[in-house]
Amino acid sequence: MNTNHELLEEAKRRFPDGTTIRCVLSNRDNDTEVVRHATLRIHPDAITKAIDQAGGNCFMYYGKKWATVVSLPDNINSLNTDYDTY
Repeated sequence: MNTNHELLEEAKRRFPDGTTIRCVLSNRDNDTEVVRHATLRIHPDAITKAIDQAGGNCFMYYGKKWATVVSLPDNINSLNTDYDTY
């Protein structure tokens, strides 16, 4: 089983600081949030392992599903998509 620390590190690899993501549990295209690494946390009340941002209302990881990248920050041209699976 993966530790909470490993999951948070994977989230930081997948979503660089400033990346706009589409939330996992949303059906709306406009339900997005900008990732801020300083506020990432393992959600304390989730039934399954989940990652969100403190003060936000968007899961970037929930039930082994990751959020979708909508746009990258201006200083990043592409992502390394060689991800660990969790």
